[in-house]
Amino acid sequence: MAFSVAYILQRLEEQGLFNIILPILLVFAIVYGILGKINLFGDNDKINAVIAFVFGMYVTMFTEFAFFLTNITAGGMTILVGLLFFLMIVGFGSSLSGGSPTSVLSDHKDALTIVLMLVGGLIFVNSGGLLIIGAYAIRIGFSDVLSLTFLYVVYAVIKSLLGVGKPDYDKVRKLMKQYNRIKMDLADISPDDPSDNHRRDELQRDLRRIEEKIKRMGVKNLDELREDDMYTYDRPIYMAGRYGDSRYRNSDHRRRRLY
Repeated sequence: MAFSVAYILQRLEEQGLFNIILPILLVFAIVYGILGKINLFGDNDKINAVIAFVFGMYVTMFTEFAFFLTNITAGGMTILVGLLFFLMIVGFGSSLSGGSPTSVLSDHKDALTIVLMLVGGLIFVNSGGLLIIGAYAIRIGFSDVLSLTFLYVVYAVIKSLLGVGKPDYDKVRKLMKQYNRIKMDLADISPDDPSDNHRRDELQRDLRRIEEKIKRMGVKNLDELREDDMYTYDRPIYMAGRYGDSRYRNSDHRRRRLY
């Protein structure tokens, strides 16, 4: 007797693979990983495994949760595959335009975070997540909302790709102020004090992060920026350094060339 893949999957479904076994394994893995991460019971992995197994059995036998877990896994995986394929295309297009493959994500982190939260909320509701808290199951126009979300993401990506190599002066100037402020803080740290090593490492990481962000905006060489951008002060301190006017001087600040 010949067995097809569809027949095998159907038999596995009848035996409870997708409704019982896989949800149990998923809950077990999540709980076990969390217990191992927080180290609640020390290094005793056996206790973590028993607790995770009990959680998996109890939670999965709760019909509403099993229904929700099955639906959200299927829907989430479908959307995840679509997003990965879309991001591959975006990264390839960004590289061809002279930018970084991850520049689109870094330039629109806040917007993408909101979009992902909305999509996650819709998946939760449409998968029957409200049944877990005793509410009625409802369905939102998921396809319509997802279509609008997709159009917004496409708009953000196209806008980012068209802006590669054309730095926004105001954004660059703001980042340069942060960059120079960090360099001033680094200059104030004594190189001979071991207690400042952690603070120095943090500032250096922030410095590299801002420098990479400026370069992603199209600035290939920071030295090419205008000289006024190489300093960061309030206007009185800036005036004191530029014109030597004593009334602008401040003993706690001094004009420093940072390059």
